[in-house]
Amino acid sequence: MDEFDKRLDFQVEIWESGPLNPPALLFIHGFPDDSSLWEKQVEYFKKNYRCLSVDLPNFGDSII
Repeated sequence: MDEFDKRLDFQVEIWESGPLNPPALLFIHGFPDDSSLWEKQVEYFKKNYRCLSVDLPNFGDSII
């Protein structure tokens, strides 16, 4: 899923997996990583939770 906020003029990449209705888990990486840091955790939790992992601006697939 791509989200682009034209007011802020940057693109944030958000990866989604799992069922739509269960509670959601948000995975946010630290410096200098990207969302791939959470691949094993997302693989485990996506069976029972909606998982969202974010590439913060200027990391991974996000663009400033």
